[in-house]
Amino acid sequence: MARNGRSGSGGEPSGSNAQARQPGERLLALYPGLRTTGWAVIAKCHRQDGIRLDLIASGVAGRRRSGRITQTDRIAGQLQELTQVADRWGPAHVAFSATGGTVWGATGLRTLQEAMLSWAADRGLPCAVHRAAEVRTSLAGKPNASRNALAYAVMQCLGLIGERRTAQEWEAIAGGLHHLQAPGIETNLSRFPC
Repeated sequence: MARNGRSGSGGEPSGSNAQARQPGERLLALYPGLRTTGWAVIAKCHRQDGIRLDLIASGVAGRRRSGRITQTDRIAGQLQELTQVADRWGPAHVAFSATGGTVWGATGLRTLQEAMLSWAADRGLPCAVHRAAEVRTSLAGKPNASRNALAYAVMQCLGLIGERRTAQEWEAIAGGLHHLQAPGIETNLSRFPC
């Protein structure tokens, strides 16, 4: 399932500022889960009045129905869907949020993280990993902020109040926003519309 953000057909920006924007570098942000992985494509656009972040699209990769399937097959299915996303949107790099492992067994979490890092390396995409607590603190102000609080902070930041997305999508979008403002990244949060 994929949803376009504030964009026209083909993911190109639309609206009154479309002419003033220069195409931006795209980030594929991921929120991994053993059953499903949320993803978001965020573009950092250079405009005449500064830098703007645009949500191009978001969705969920993976098996959403119940049934017996091995962990290896689940991960392979997710990576296949993420390959289609990467082929369509052409990200320059990948960032994902690493959870604390309280829901999954440590082995499953490790296997998934290693598979995602390997997938990004095989595609030649630089990959950054951020702790979920860092992402939540960065956007919602608390390391233990609820999913609703995090989603609302993202909605406010990108002007998406009232948008409906899955929890995994909001988590992925939040991880991408955090990555684009993290130390060592050539951006400045005060220049974003958040």
